[in-house]
Amino acid sequence: AEAEEDRLLYVAGTRARSLLIISDYPARAGQNPWNRLAAGLPELPQLPEAETAWPQSGASRPAPSAEDFHAARLHFLGPAAPSGAPTYAETSITAIVKQGAERPPGLAAGRGVSWGRVVHRLLEELARDGSLDLERLAANLLAEEGRPGEEAAEMARLARDIAASELWRRLRAARRRLVELPFAVKVPAGEQGFPSDTVVTGVVDLVFEEDDGWVLADYKSDAVADEAHLAALADYYAPQVRLYRAFLERQAGIRVKEAGLYFLAAGRWVVIET
Repeated sequence: AEAEEDRLLYVAGTRARSLLIISDYPARAGQNPWNRLAAGLPELPQLPEAETAWPQSGASRPAPSAEDFHAARLHFLGPAAPSGAPTYAETSITAIVKQGAERPPGLAAGRGVSWGRVVHRLLEELARDGSLDLERLAANLLAEEGRPGEEAAEMARLARDIAASELWRRLRAARRRLVELPFAVKVPAGEQGFPSDTVVTGVVDLVFEEDDGWVLADYKSDAVADEAHLAALADYYAPQVRLYRAFLERQAGIRVKEAGLYFLAAGRWVVIET
């Protein structure tokens, strides 16, 4: 068995075409497998010691900055190295909307971002299985978010109200349904105003297929004060829905006949025109 290990080590070592560096730790020389081949190795050159040693363990030293990292990369790769330049940019649809639209007055997350996450996850599971114990599932999800368990009953009532809506009646009768659908689309430079090739990512809350096409829905947990506020929120989020629709059609090759926003607090489905 030891001879076989030596043969494997020899094969591994002789794969190097121009340079083979063998590291060693003198205090544990007996544990270095290369020592078993030492008798057959030529006199090996020793690498020079570093001119500046690292600080001793526990000594404080400044953390490298982004500029330090960039300078080191250029030092090793050279300023003309192709790997030194990014080949594409990245962004999300949510970031695009936040950068390009003016926030409407009174924009809020309703009961908070964590509340919205729980509602989204509860509806995701309810879309998959309509027979769930909503109170128990809500309590578990609220616990994960560190929210009070007393909110479970209210959360379950909200989910039941949504499940009784016309949108969910259509969902239950649909041919196919997909929830929390992630996607990534590479957009060429110049399209959508991007200066360079850009990978755009997003997650569609709900899509389902009816006889004449697909329906796309995005949930919003914002508090809604009145009809004027609802209209302002719909205008603000409309570009997000349009981008979801365009990119999903491009990537999946489907026809989205209807896309809109479902405002959870108001129980309203708002169709966004293309």
